Amino acid sequence: MKFKKWRNPYMDLVTTKPSYILPQRDDAFEDAALQTLRERISQHSSLILEIGSGSGGHLISLAERNPDIFYLGFELRYKRVFRTAEKAELQGLSNLTIVRGDARMLPGILGELKASGCYINFPDPWGKKGWKKHRIMNEEYLSLLYQYLSPEGFLSYKTDHQEYFRSTVELVERLPHFEVIEHTEHLHESPFIDANITTEFESLFLSQGLPIYYLKALRGGERSQRVL
Repeated sequence: MKFKKWRNPYMDLVTTKPSYILPQRDDAFEDAALQTLRERISQHSSLILEIGSGSGGHLISLAERNPDIFYLGFELRYKRVFRTAEKAELQGLSNLTIVRGDARMLPGILGELKASGCYINFPDPWGKKGWKKHRIMNEEYLSLLYQYLSPEGFLSYKTDHQEYFRSTVELVERLPHFEVIEHTEHLHESPFIDANITTEFESLFLSQGLPIYYLKALRGGERSQRVL
């Protein structure tokens, strides 16, 4: 007896919301879809990225609060991408698009456009020995991101993983591309909490009594202020 090969149903569902999910075929984006996206972005005052936007809670909160800014999320998992699109459609948002794909697709999507900021919230820490090479917070990706941030554009990073956080702080401080202006190992006990939007993962980690680590850096930067 032959069993039918299982196919993730969300692989087809993501094609049903082209107004919110950038259409693609075989991991490639059509020129017409890219042109439409860039035109939509250009109609807004600025562009903000979120790498690893999950199920969209943080991204949608930002889009609701700032209708004049366009938000572009990157997420690998089909279900999370579709759920984000569902929520955005329910809210009637027109300043948000999700890319179902790797954040390294950035150059092909933005073209000549620049972003005013980028959020990277709770990326996979790849904590086991030999896995750290897979981390998104690495010199290669931060150098790429630098090219697509406007002058004084910001990078905001949150994690629950202490070692990943400390190694990222060291990396960002070592690179010439960014200057750290805020960082803390206890976000919810720091002055920076007033501007924070809690993500789904953040709520989970807080419920487990875990500290939230936070860093903000500027492209070009200003004088550093640290709360440890």
